[in-house]
Amino acid sequence: MARKAAPAGEDLSGFACPNPECIYFNQYDAGNLRVGERNGKGRRLRRLVCTNCKTRFQDRKGTLMEGTKIPPQTVALIMKCLTWGNSVAATADIADVDERTVQRILERAGERAKVFHDRTAQDIETAQAQLDEVHAKAGEKR
Repeated sequence: MARKAAPAGEDLSGFACPNPECIYFNQYDAGNLRVGERNGKGRRLRRLVCTNCKTRFQDRKGTLMEGTKIPPQTVALIMKCLTWGNSVAATADIADVDERTVQRILERAGERAKVFHDRTAQDIETAQAQLDEVHAKAGEKR
């Protein structure tokens, strides 16, 4: 089947087909995606289509922006505040959003971090390991 390339100005290299049964599953910049439609305010949101398996998905799928209506700048601000150690309440106040929004983004970020860690931290071989602050109880304290 012939694959249609994305129009000029449409960078789809950061996306991959999310269908595990597709031969292009998780293959970024494979040339199998096209923009099927646009929606949202200002038609900014793209709905992508895999030309192989016909799976449709939004370009926000799997990101911190999935399912949110707040601007990307606000999500970035929330993550920056949380990274610097601000509480959920303080972050909500700074970003001018509800605490539940901050909590939802925090949970989603944690899930994504876990998935990233599980994918990348596998089969690590090392000649030595250094264990800091290892505490052991050798016997009873008197």
